[in-house]
Amino acid sequence: MELIIFVWEGISISSKKLVVIILLIFIIPSIGFLVSYNLITMNVLNTRITQTNKNTIYLYQEKLENDLANIEKSMVDLTANDSDFSQLLNKTDELDAYLASDNIITHIPLNA
Repeated sequence: MELIIFVWEGISISSKKLVVIILLIFIIPSIGFLVSYNLITMNVLNTRITQTNKNTIYLYQEKLENDLANIEKSMVDLTANDSDFSQLLNKTDELDAYLASDNIITHIPLNA
């Protein structure tokens, strides 16, 4: 036995059908809004993560470039101011070249 609540121009709708229709009127748009909100949120989140990763890579790149510049400066300083390098550049006998190269290798600071 169904209660007929709504009658409109010959169309009768039972109370159960009316409740279902009212719920669908509210639920379907709500689900659509939630899905679209989640898609927009994921897009914004991915954009921010990408930007953060770019910034992190840029910072690492700057650090590596600074380290390479320091290494280059110290190598230029070492080759310009070390007498063993100048001795290697000049024509010397094999023993002097070996001793100069050994002296260079043993005196290079290795900072790990």
